[in-house]
Amino acid sequence: MGGLILIAILVGWFYLVKIISYAVVEQMAEGLKKTLVLTITFIILLTAPVMDEIIGGFQFRALCSGHNITVYDKDKLKNNVLIVAPVSNVSTSEYLVPVRQTDMVGRDAKTGEPLLEYTIYRASGGWLSRTVGFNNVYKPYTFRGACGVKDELIQLRKAFNIKFEYK
Repeated sequence: MGGLILIAILVGWFYLVKIISYAVVEQMAEGLKKTLVLTITFIILLTAPVMDEIIGGFQFRALCSGHNITVYDKDKLKNNVLIVAPVSNVSTSEYLVPVRQTDMVGRDAKTGEPLLEYTIYRASGGWLSRTVGFNNVYKPYTFRGACGVKDELIQLRKAFNIKFEYK
């Protein structure tokens, strides 16, 4: 049902943007200038409800590209069991969309010594996603709202025969 409502909103918005765009250029003389102004107005108005999310997506991808690096001691990791738990869970308002940073630490199950550290980032959607919230889901519409080191953890598990237990 939520999908049908979303489609209805998008179709309604499309026609509203079309009407407004033609109203903006109504008094202009026919020609290239009118076509250009009509096209630019249409594109700006059509993307306006998700523009914060589009820009936030670029910011989020830049954030994910370098700050979630895994730090570990290779010698102590081999054939070990790690208890992985969050050590901090912080929201930041530095970006156009809300971003939550969760720092995780993997500790040796026997000694409690930290052997592995990594960061997971999760983003909420833009104002439209948070306002509408179809099915109480506030994820971004225009980009994947999570990143971390999942692939690297899988490679570590296989390479060093590590078992992870999550708290």
